[in-house]
Amino acid sequence: TLKAEVTGDNPAALDFTNSYKADSTSVQFEGMKALNGKELKDAEFSFTLKGDDGTDETVWNDGEGKIVFSEIKYEKAGTYTYTIKENATDEAGVTIDSKVYNITVEVTDSGNGQLAATVTGADEKGLNFSNTYKAGSTSITLGGTKSFTGYPEGATPPTFTYTLSENGSVIDTKTTNGPGDYQFNSITYDKVGTHTYTVAETKGSVKGVTYDTKTYTVTVEVTDDGSGTLKAEVTGDNPAALDFTNSYKADSTSVLTGSGNVNETVTNDGKGKIRFSEIKYEKPGTYTYTVKENATDEVGVTIDSKVYNITVEVTDSGNGQLAAEVTGANEKGLNFANQYLTGDLIITKRVTGDLGNRNQAFAFTIKLGCEGEFEYDGDVTGTISDGGTIRLKHGQSVTIKGLPAGCEYTVTESGNTGYRVYSTGAVGVIEDKATAIAAFTNSRSRVPATGESNWMLTGLAMVLSSATGMFGIGRAKKRRKNQDQVK
Repeated sequence: TLKAEVTGDNPAALDFTNSYKADSTSVQFEGMKALNGKELKDAEFSFTLKGDDGTDETVWNDGEGKIVFSEIKYEKAGTYTYTIKENATDEAGVTIDSKVYNITVEVTDSGNGQLAATVTGADEKGLNFSNTYKAGSTSITLGGTKSFTGYPEGATPPTFTYTLSENGSVIDTKTTNGPGDYQFNSITYDKVGTHTYTVAETKGSVKGVTYDTKTYTVTVEVTDDGSGTLKAEVTGDNPAALDFTNSYKADSTSVLTGSGNVNETVTNDGKGKIRFSEIKYEKPGTYTYTVKENATDEVGVTIDSKVYNITVEVTDSGNGQLAAEVTGANEKGLNFANQYLTGDLIITKRVTGDLGNRNQAFAFTIKLGCEGEFEYDGDVTGTISDGGTIRLKHGQSVTIKGLPAGCEYTVTESGNTGYRVYSTGAVGVIEDKATAIAAFTNSRSRVPATGESNWMLTGLAMVLSSATGMFGIGRAKKRRKNQDQVK
């Protein structure tokens, strides 16, 4: 038998050992970031991936919103869990997506040398986060100050009204009682846009008030610069100084009638009416006046000495009309009563002596220191004024009536040539309620013979005695010395 000698490896132990290790697999989580309301910026928001395998990664979106985590490799089969969420942001106006993705990765080995990973828990299109941007609201306040000049202190002021309008429609109304500040309700804006407002005062009907007619225009441009709060830029009039100024002036009032000055002298009319010019008052106050009658040079008139101290109180109650209250006058006004004082003048004529012509009419000229035409009666009648003439015969007389007291008179006789003239009271002054007497006696006799002088003296004494007896009854209080005239 042949012998086989084996050398080398043990022919009975030619063993082989193989090993198996499947190739690793990997997953990479990706997603998209959407931002509604404004443009998305690169690296604006962050996202965190955490897993039970110790994975912990934070990434940021790119300018197009893409989110890409690092690739995760798996070297062995197993079940792996992860969470992916968006992190909080301090960016104003942004509301982040609050969803949390709970992701499971199932890694399997089918023996084909390649691990396989199955991902569940993500959207079909990946990891999608959607944020919202909305800028916070902004607001403005419009208002101003009402000035009111000239209104009386203490009176209740009128109410003034102000309107705020946009596009022709009133959106707010405010009022003030007299002067003061006013402010419309705040206007809030929650979106961009342009707004134009007008502010005006409503014209009222209070008498005496002049209303401000100006209209303010304010334009508000609301913008969003992405900072999270809207911005309101105001152009046009100053929104905090929409001021209005009203003035008050009451209509004037007056006392008396007419038109003219305060310091004034007037005369009565034919019916005794006294009318001063109108005094106009443009402002409240207390005004005092005196009204009196002035002295007169009119003969026979005694003026009224009373003096009216008049006070005019001018007030303004705020109704647009000044009011004047007069005190110090009578209920029926300013009344003055004068007296006209008069007296009479009697002129008498006598003729004596055996040669005296008792049928002769003598002319008497009466000079008066007063104006006017006066009636006379007696043996002759008529009217006479200064310088007038009356003719009287023996035994006749006339009475001139109603001469004003204080009137001076002079009675002169003419046409008495050849007569011895005796007169009393030919010159004098008329007194109130008295009668003055101007008595004239003309005497004409033949020349007496020797021894007849006593007869002449006796006759003269009789004439004088007769004249004295006749004229002594006169009521005149003032007498002048007898005038003795021979013509």
